[in-house]
Formats: sequence, C-alpha cells, structure tokens
Amino acid sequence: MSKKLITSCLALFALAAFVLPAVASASPVVTHPTGTKLATGTKITGTNIGETLLKDGSGNILARCTNVKMTGELTKNTGTEIEGTITTATFQGTGGAGTGGMNECTGSLGSMTVTTNGNNVDGENLANGTPWCLKSGANDTFQVRGNACNLAARAITFILHSTTVGECQYSRAAANPLTGTFTTHSTGDALLSLTSGTGTEMARENNNIFCPTPGTLEMTFTLETDEATASPMYIS
Repeated sequence: MSKKLITSCLALFALAAFVLPAVASASPVVTHPTGTKLATGTKITGTNIGETLLKDGSGNILARCTNVKMTGELTKNTGTEIEGTITTATFQGTGGAGTGGMNECTGSLGSMTVTTNGNNVDGENLANGTPWCLKSGANDTFQVRGNACNLAARAITFILHSTTVGECQYSRAAANPLTGTFTTHSTGDALLSLTSGTGTEMARENNNIFCPTPGTLEMTFTLETDEATASPMYIS
C-alpha cells in the first residue's frame, strides 16, 4: 500500500473517531427497556438519588431534602431530541410534618416546606411553578426551564417556607434554564444531575435579607416509568 493511501486511511479513521461520538451524544433517545424506543405520551417519574441540596455561594447547605419526586410526560423522543413536561414536583426531608402532611426539609434555614407547583397541583398555585420543560442538549447535557414544553419559556420559582427566617423565594430566569448532565445506557439507567454552580444558580426573588443569595441547586435523579412498580428508563 502506498504511503499516500496509508496517510489517507489514517485521516479517515481519525475523522471517524472524532465524528461518531459527537453524533451519538447529539442524538439521544429514551428507551424502555434498553434498546426499545419509548413512545411519546408515556408517563414518567423522576426520583432523587441521594440528597437534594440548595447551597449558598459559600457552599453552606440552606436546604436538605431527602425525598424528591417529579412526575410528567414524555413529549418528544425523535432520536435527535428528548423533551418531557414535568407536571408535579414534591420536596420532602427528615423534618417534622409540614404543610399538607409532608415531612419538612432541613438545613441552616431551619425546617421548611418547599412550594414548587402551579396550576393548583397538591393545593399549590405558585406563579412560575410547575409545569417545567426538561430538554436534552448536546454532549449529554440537559436543561430545565419554566412552562410546558409546547409553551413559551418562563422563569422557575421555588419558595422555602422556613420556621426560622420566614419565606425565602428563589428564581431562575426564563432566559437561563437550569443546566445539567445525563448518563447513557453504557453506565446503566438514566441518571440526570444538577451540580452547584453557575448552571444552577437561583437569585433571591423576595426582600428577606435573611435568605442568602444566590442559592445553587444540587441533585441527581433517575428516570422511571410512572407505575405502581416503577422500572428504569435508559438514554441511548
């Protein structure tokens, strides 16, 4: 084989090595079970793995929730895009019984209930509460912004009802969705993670000076079927 042909082959192999992973990560699809494309309209559940934390800019834990659950519906699963509308989100911890009988989250702000839902879900009607839209991005990333996926983007707002400092309201602007990363089937079932930092910063929205700003969100959750016996979903 000529030196020129060998050089050309090496160049093609190098190009394939560069392009193929990029295409794979830019073309995610939700499967259940592994290898079977999940139909749109399927109900999904997101359940926390480990603790869900809201930290201040110095890393102090303002809120610690140990039981977080989100429910919603898969609205797009084309092989190049994944979208799902999150309709409910509940945050509970190891504290005493709070509003609605849910166990309160704990942290440096004391025990607290967390309000996240709109549309009178669970008796809550928070402006800029749920629904939220979860959407895949390039390189195994995702974003979460306010409102259903088929509607215009809006802000996301959380309210912490603290027993010690009162109400702390945090918000992420519509133009800056929360951003995180997800794992693919090569490492197991789908895990989506938000890490404390600029991609998850939420500014204080009310004037309570006892509520530090910004707050940064940290959580990992797994995607499962919304059934009595949940089973894991995968991202390929």
